[in-house]
Amino acid sequence: MNIKYDKAADAVYILLNKGKVFKTVKIDESLIVDKDKKGNVLGIEVLNASAGTSFVAAIEKGLTGGIPVMVEYFEKAREVGLYEDRMMRKVRAMSRGVLHPFDCRATGAQLAISPDGSLGICHEGVGCKNFFFGKVSRDFVFADEPLIQEWGRRSPLTMPQCFGCPSLGLCGGGCAYSAYLRHGTIWAVDDKFCKHSLTVLEWLIWDTYSRM
Repeated sequence: MNIKYDKAADAVYILLNKGKVFKTVKIDESLIVDKDKKGNVLGIEVLNASAGTSFVAAIEKGLTGGIPVMVEYFEKAREVGLYEDRMMRKVRAMSRGVLHPFDCRATGAQLAISPDGSLGICHEGVGCKNFFFGKVSRDFVFADEPLIQEWGRRSPLTMPQCFGCPSLGLCGGGCAYSAYLRHGTIWAVDDKFCKHSLTVLEWLIWDTYSRM
């Protein structure tokens, strides 16, 4: 991958694959996708880059304001063959008929290491050392660390306040660190992500129905 910024045009071009551009698809006023003859994505151009892309703003608004713009962007990305992981986690689970118990790797499957060698659960806590518990050493055993064990148990499937939610099997619980920042405990609901999960579930139901 190669990223270039044209200061004069205030545009960023992200080259993903080499090849000859066969088709250019305009996603919206600030996002353009180049594809080859087989439909593979070669590059993405972001216009008005210094102002922040509407894509990033849309995701943030979609997670906080209840407006399902993230779903809209997923639909646009799907049309041109772009993979968007956050939505696809739920799409995969529903299409395969399996549970999606964890949405964040920090819940028992991730180790963050700060520049000074400190070990922690989540990279979000590197600066203030929240949920950091030791230093890199030969004696460290990942599975034996109590903090890792606790975070590994955090899932909507183990949180009573989530048991009645229709999105229980697809949610994954959002961000434990975000829940901690808002409510003082990782066992609280990640409110913003909760709205996102419910919006995606409704979309998945109607999108599946429309294809039957």
